[in-house]
Amino acid sequence: MTSPIEHSILATFILPIAQALRLRGIDAMEVIEDAGIDPAGVINPDRRIPIDAMQTLMRRCVELTGDEAFGLLAAEQLQPQVLHGLGLAWLASDTVYDGLKRTVRFGQLMSTGAVLRLEEEGELVHLIIDRAVDVEGFAYASRDFGIGMILRMCRLALGEFIAPVKIEIERPAPVDPARFEYMLSAPVTFECETTRLTFYLPDIIEPLATGDPA
Repeated sequence: MTSPIEHSILATFILPIAQALRLRGIDAMEVIEDAGIDPAGVINPDRRIPIDAMQTLMRRCVELTGDEAFGLLAAEQLQPQVLHGLGLAWLASDTVYDGLKRTVRFGQLMSTGAVLRLEEEGELVHLIIDRAVDVEGFAYASRDFGIGMILRMCRLALGEFIAPVKIEIERPAPVDPARFEYMLSAPVTFECETTRLTFYLPDIIEPLATGDPA
């Protein structure tokens, strides 16, 4: 693993986080600025912010809201335009599996702090998320946020409900595990060495009505 100073994420990732803070009645711009992030820059599609600033922000969000599942709440606010070209490509994917492949292919453009890969095992497909950066006091809400965003894009692309077979997360068990399973719509195992979302292959190779195979 490398230093967090060397890694960054798209600044627009802050937008759904800001919306989640507003839903909790909190001044989002003040919290973002206190984390060392310029609020005016988060709408710039070319802007990036350091991973350590993102980690600081997510820790602060959990503290202020008292919500251990804040990362999942923030992910629910995601709109495709936050991901720029990838978001539009996701919606144009011919299958959810194709969208997942694009996520892996362009994952480093979204965040250099994570390494994504896909593995097939019979009729199961695993999306694995590893950390590429060693962060002291890692904000597990940021991992929840990443998982939630992937599932949000799956459901937006499909236009209906889709759920993983199971999810394994690199994070301590929360106080209320059932809430995480409810929000993620899947059985969740905590305290894992890595994060893995497992899908049933037939569920993610169905053609999408909004897809563009060409």
